[in-house]
Amino acid sequence: MQSICIRKAEPIGNQEIPDIQIVIAGSLPDFSDLGSYEDFYRAQARELFRCLCFLPGGTFDQLLLLMIESRASLFKVPLFKEE
Repeated sequence: MQSICIRKAEPIGNQEIPDIQIVIAGSLPDFSDLGSYEDFYRAQARELFRCLCFLPGGTFDQLLLLMIESRASLFKVPLFKEE
């Protein structure tokens, strides 16, 4: 299993920042309808987001930028005919 170590944010005041281990394993369940997949993906995303909120702000911001950049080409539509 591949393993990486990412630093967590520094606590503010009495806030406790837990150590979190994220395990990405297993296969997708076999749902009979698309709505079930949407619910599954949203629940998975919410759980991952909850964990990632403990990253330092700079790391979180850079991760968000990388995620948007990785999908940006899917939305690129030229306004004018390129020659």
